Amino acid sequence: MNIQRFACSMMIALALGCVVAPAQAAMFTNGDFESGSTGWTKIGTHGGFTNNAGRAHEGSWAVGLNGGNNTPDVTISQSFDTETGQLYLLAFYLAKYAAGSGEARLDVDVFDGGDFTGTNLLSTQASESVGHSEPLSAFYSLYKFTFVAQGTTTTLRFVDTSTNDGLAFDTYLDTVSVAAIPTPAALPAGLCLLGGLLMRRR
Repeated sequence: MNIQRFACSMMIALALGCVVAPAQAAMFTNGDFESGSTGWTKIGTHGGFTNNAGRAHEGSWAVGLNGGNNTPDVTISQSFDTETGQLYLLAFYLAKYAAGSGEARLDVDVFDGGDFTGTNLLSTQASESVGHSEPLSAFYSLYKFTFVAQGTTTTLRFVDTSTNDGLAFDTYLDTVSVAAIPTPAALPAGLCLLGGLLMRRR
């Protein structure tokens, strides 16, 4: 009896483990920026895709903003495929380079559709107030947010709103990812039947 219950519990646990395994990322490309600007659209001139291993979170590339203490004006965005009603996890890393006063800050938005006119599914901010020197990789902070897709195309947008106009620091963004969060599904019918038989045996 105890062995049968244990065997059934183990099979169900294994099946559930398969069900809740992490899903693959949506059709989202070049989140680590190792291919430069590929897949991304940039608006503005004070910053961009930078090949500098000393300031990247991983690899050699990152998005560096406002070098030269210019007024923040850069927006980067990417549209990607989604499944209507699916819950997604957005994750990225942010860092502040150099010790000038002020915040390295990004507005983060997710829109339904292929531009910025659809329903805003996520509107938030991420900011870093403590600056660091190279190598910067160990000083990035991880940010995570969720959103539910309303259609088959969704657009992610980062807007530089750092408070460093005339101040001595830069804002760095790297390692952006978008991944579907799986929902529990029914166990395979055969497994449920087998489990039921084991539980009923005396």
